[in-house]
Amino acid sequence: IRDRFSSLSGIEAADLFYLLFPALLAMFLVIANWVVLKKLTGEHAVIGLFVVFVLLAVWGTAGYHTYGSYTHNYMFLSKSSIAVVWTPILIFLTVEFSEAPHWDKWLLLVIGQAAAVNMSSTSVIIAPLVVGMTLLAGWRFDWPTTKTMLAGLLSTVYVLVLGLWVTSEATASGGLELITHGPVIGGTTDGLKDVLGEGPRHYLAFLGIFACAILPGMRSTIRWRSGLILVAFLFIINPWVPGLIAKHVAWNLYWRVFWAIPFPFYIGLAAASLIATFPNIRSMLCGSAVILALLTIFTLSGDVVLSMNRLRWPKYKVGPGYYYAKVMVERSIPEDLVLAPEWVSQYIPTFHHAPRLLVAREHYLIHWQSNIFPPEEIRKRQKLHNFVNGIESKNFSVKTSIKFMLSLRF
Repeated sequence: IRDRFSSLSGIEAADLFYLLFPALLAMFLVIANWVVLKKLTGEHAVIGLFVVFVLLAVWGTAGYHTYGSYTHNYMFLSKSSIAVVWTPILIFLTVEFSEAPHWDKWLLLVIGQAAAVNMSSTSVIIAPLVVGMTLLAGWRFDWPTTKTMLAGLLSTVYVLVLGLWVTSEATASGGLELITHGPVIGGTTDGLKDVLGEGPRHYLAFLGIFACAILPGMRSTIRWRSGLILVAFLFIINPWVPGLIAKHVAWNLYWRVFWAIPFPFYIGLAAASLIATFPNIRSMLCGSAVILALLTIFTLSGDVVLSMNRLRWPKYKVGPGYYYAKVMVERSIPEDLVLAPEWVSQYIPTFHHAPRLLVAREHYLIHWQSNIFPPEEIRKRQKLHNFVNGIESKNFSVKTSIKFMLSLRF
């Protein structure tokens, strides 16, 4: 989406990537969580939204996979929006369709999944998973809800077919082995440690989703809340599924699969349900005090993401190679052929009217372009790439390689 918009508008990709896009995602984060909380908790949604904000502001860790760290530090990456924006939106669209099945709501469900995939390829797995689990959460073991569930599952066909097509293309290009055989294949325990952190926060997060499942709140929505949490435990928080997905789909999904369970949203939903449970102002104040106490414990028990040194105007998160690439683009024309170190060449395609590249990234050349270039040409391109990156290659001749480079037509 960003690439297409950049091409049509003429706005530089870096401006969209690091400045405009994160601001839009932050706005959608508010809207997505508010809409679903309003649907499930009514007038108490503001409590839930406040809790979601606090959790995302403090939920940090030494790594970067926790909900808060990934949202704040990597908001410019579209995949950072899956757990905090698209999963709540898909839950809302699925609940809307399940409660009043109609073709227009079904179509919105299809569009919502397609939009999530356009934001991140990880949604090829996460989007159908979220829709399927939400449909199952609303199933009442009778024929009317069975028909609704089956019709809802049909909405996932487009994304699933797209996923199969991507898999076949990756297999043909040799890239499937790369994504299915990573350095480490983790399981449920490793994935939960990555996204929840360790220590008290881990247990407080589980306390929050258990509360989401059992608190009375608005009685009309307790079926959805309890069903969603139950299905999450059956299909995600179990000893087998994350490991199986990591092994057979992509190795790094062992922790990303937990994006199908939006913990901050569910904990915010639990807080709003707690307030909705109390009949009068005095008891609501007591409930609010409990929520504030738990949030304080949560904040003090780990790294805080949104510290004062992070409150600043957004800026480019690029290496020095970006500025060298900018100069190279300014001094060349699109018909030129450029050979540059990878720390520079990786940025060149992000500019409009960029010159042709011999190699953008070695990763792309080896794993994704084997069906474009013949093996001998790939070998020669790789030798030139190694040369400018300071890596020695056997039988490398500068004169011969330059002649090869000058002979290229694309």
